[in-house]
Amino acid sequence: MEQLSIRQIAAWTNGTYDGPDMRVSGVAIDSRKAGRGDLFLPLRGALQDGHEYLGEAFASGATAALVDRADAARAHRGLGNAIVVVQDVRRALADLATQYRRSLDLKVIGVTGSNGKTTTKEMLRVILGASAAVSPRSYNNDIGVPLTLLTANRHHRYCVVELGTNAPGEIGALTRIAQPDVGIVLNVAESHLQGLGDLDGVAEEKRALVRALDETGCAVLNWDDPRVRAMMTGTACYTLTFGSWKEADVFATDIRTRGRGLSFRALGRRRISMETYGVHNVHNALAAATAAMWCGVHSCEAFERLEQFRPVEMRMAVEDIGRVRLINDAYNANPRSVEAAILEMSVRGGGRRVAVLGDMLELGAQSAELHARVGRAVAASRVDALWAIGPLSEETARSARAAGLREVHWSEDVPSALSEMPITAKSGDVVLFKASRGVRVERVYDAVKTAVEERRTRRASSASRTLDVNRLSTPDVVES
Repeated sequence: MEQLSIRQIAAWTNGTYDGPDMRVSGVAIDSRKAGRGDLFLPLRGALQDGHEYLGEAFASGATAALVDRADAARAHRGLGNAIVVVQDVRRALADLATQYRRSLDLKVIGVTGSNGKTTTKEMLRVILGASAAVSPRSYNNDIGVPLTLLTANRHHRYCVVELGTNAPGEIGALTRIAQPDVGIVLNVAESHLQGLGDLDGVAEEKRALVRALDETGCAVLNWDDPRVRAMMTGTACYTLTFGSWKEADVFATDIRTRGRGLSFRALGRRRISMETYGVHNVHNALAAATAAMWCGVHSCEAFERLEQFRPVEMRMAVEDIGRVRLINDAYNANPRSVEAAILEMSVRGGGRRVAVLGDMLELGAQSAELHARVGRAVAASRVDALWAIGPLSEETARSARAAGLREVHWSEDVPSALSEMPITAKSGDVVLFKASRGVRVERVYDAVKTAVEERRTRRASSASRTLDVNRLSTPDVVES
């Protein structure tokens, strides 16, 4: 973040400030992480109010704060701290980021889609390098998007933001903050149906990113997804498409899986190899490359840099422990992403395939049928065993069993799964873990991983003791 004066911040946020002008060079929303020169924003959460931690933030080194509580302002004013009083801190954060973004000569790339936002964002980080400001995590809401914009400075040419949603109008609101120049729409799938209703509702919400682009902007659209491809019509901006068909502007052919990675032929020419699981990541790579090419990166350079990409934590992250392969894809889940992960297991070699699947949340009235659909998909695949976790996933287990899968287990919740684990990962197994973030199935991943490591350690110790005994029992050989 570039240095900003307190008076400038007050003007941008419609706040009031009557103290000496000071300057800040960073923003913090966690009082424990506030540092010298930071502007602290005491946001309210479901369980706590950041205003209660103003003293801790200033003690940690914060220079100033935006507050919307008069009592907090009175308590901390006059102690050498700059206090700007605003009507609402959350709204002030959005206003601050909007005005700050306008103050920089910056191209903003917005990324949305039911699946793949964070992975695509990280691929853009690899391609654009130090010229881009990119959020360190999945900052895709009305707090995360402003915070990402505020990390940019005059040395950056680009800023990459994720745009998430679970209710109508949220992406539109985020685009008013970010004012994107490029908008990537990855896909439309059954996600957040509780708020968005159906697939048409999801598509309409994603389309808000395309509508936000003016005639100088560019929409980067997935040719392979009919609902995304339809967003080409009625747009004011340029459009570029990506996909696995040659009709797309940027396309991949001859897609192959290999070991812990995959490869494809870009634009019908050079073969690109990537150390990442998931054939669906080809679309994410094409989207990132297409956006980068619009921004001026040569196609060869964009694809070459993609070969340096490594998987994001808990997104098809592969870990081999001896001859057991664990796939941690537990960050989030909806029916399409689960089916894609199951397909990935099916096309890979190995021994027994085990799917550990937790509840898919926010699917509304269609939840039971969509969980049943996943169960049928598991039974129709090459998965050998299913371990379903959570009340909603009982329908997944029931459906898989009815469709003919022989080994099916169900645990009521994660604590129950941890107390009695029905599956032991064996040598040669490939085990997939996937669920919505709120289920926290990564705790089961950690438990299975620990069990595999402990068993491997015991076997190594036992083998070592056996070797020692053999040495002790071998008679000395005397040469004559």
